[in-house]
Amino acid sequence: MGGSMVSKRLSIFGFISAAALVSGVLIGCGGSSASVSGATGTVKTTGGITTTTGTSTTPAPTSTSPQQVQVTTTSGPVTATVPPGQPAITTTTTLGIIPANTPFIAGATVGSFNKSSVNGKPLQTFTAQLNISYDNGNTWQWTGIDLNPDGSLMKNLALAAAETGGVNCLLQANGGTGGFNIASGNNTLTIGSLVYGVIVLSDGTIGLPTNLALTLPANSNSTANGNSVTATFNSEFAGYKGTLMINWPGTSKTQVKTLSTNAVAVFSDPLSDKTDTIPATGVTTVQFGLSQ
Repeated sequence: MGGSMVSKRLSIFGFISAAALVSGVLIGCGGSSASVSGATGTVKTTGGITTTTGTSTTPAPTSTSPQQVQVTTTSGPVTATVPPGQPAITTTTTLGIIPANTPFIAGATVGSFNKSSVNGKPLQTFTAQLNISYDNGNTWQWTGIDLNPDGSLMKNLALAAAETGGVNCLLQANGGTGGFNIASGNNTLTIGSLVYGVIVLSDGTIGLPTNLALTLPANSNSTANGNSVTATFNSEFAGYKGTLMINWPGTSKTQVKTLSTNAVAVFSDPLSDKTDTIPATGVTTVQFGLSQ
């Protein structure tokens, strides 16, 4: 991903979760010493998502199409969608569940969606959808889940836990026409798609931020206005490395931070380079992932 010219400067860009965010997606909580009080041209908001674990009461073979399963979780039974390409699921398979109807970022909206009709009855067909990749983003498949107008998932998503933990897949929240718009006050940041490298540990814990505090550059504004993202994760991910990447035409900016013993990572723009200006149309992609 990224443009033809790669910036060597470290940068902040915040966002997804969630889901998603998802998805998702979608990172941490707290503040940053890099923040500038009262800075203009910024979007301040919060986010994060709480996932659950469970086991399926109905088996599902590996499939090239989305499937529905019934899952028993600590908070009760739920119906969840298993995306194509997941391993076969049995009644003993541990699953990580990303919940439906929970916005990853407060104040986010999906830019637009298509409207059609079936048998003369109105039907909304969302172009904003959640995709999945098992080959580092070279190919994508629809998970079977579209996004609500606030960017949350329309259905619960079930992912099989890895036997030894590890990156199972990439999840891409595709904003469709208009992308995602994250607004606060008179400022808006537009993001075409959010991509998350998803880790599902053997106990079903999913490596998505549980809490976020975001100060983001608005459209047409510099990344040097005290922007920061503080991401908090489940304690099992303490010591992992978090990589945050932002892309717009001609520019790709990346920063890597190690999660603290409290599983917190703070991303910021240490160079405050005012020449790095977000286009008026926003950014193309924001990608976040964890690694050991």
